Amino acid sequence: MIKSFKFFSFLLYFFVVICLSACTNSNNDGDIVTVYDSSDNKIAEFTSEKDIVYFAELVGNSTENIDEDNSTILYRGLPKDAKISFKYVFTHKRNNGQKTSVNFFVYENYPYITLGGIPLITPLTWELSADDNNFLQSPTTRENK
Repeated sequence: MIKSFKFFSFLLYFFVVICLSACTNSNNDGDIVTVYDSSDNKIAEFTSEKDIVYFAELVGNSTENIDEDNSTILYRGLPKDAKISFKYVFTHKRNNGQKTSVNFFVYENYPYITLGGIPLITPLTWELSADDNNFLQSPTTRENK
């Protein structure tokens, strides 16, 4: 069980880093992080390379919080009372003009993040550190940095 968990954790970390690395490509024209509130209203948009890298690293590094104590959250659904507070959409524009997006959801009543919107991949949820969760619950604070 521990070996399969460590393999899965490594695989998840690798997958998140690969997905988000598209957003940190040196050719970041068209790369964007758009933030929506719980009513699906756009509240923030980040296009600078500094911001894109910051969000990509924050989400990618959050997988380090997955350990044997909270690994079961990856294998089960969210609690029924989980309420989305924000949706982060990471969009990368490829050289051929096509856009790919990855969605991340954070919740107002649980310190979890869900990766979704990837074809053929079941949404994955894991627990955030207190610092990461606090930051992601205040997306407009990044606009002033």
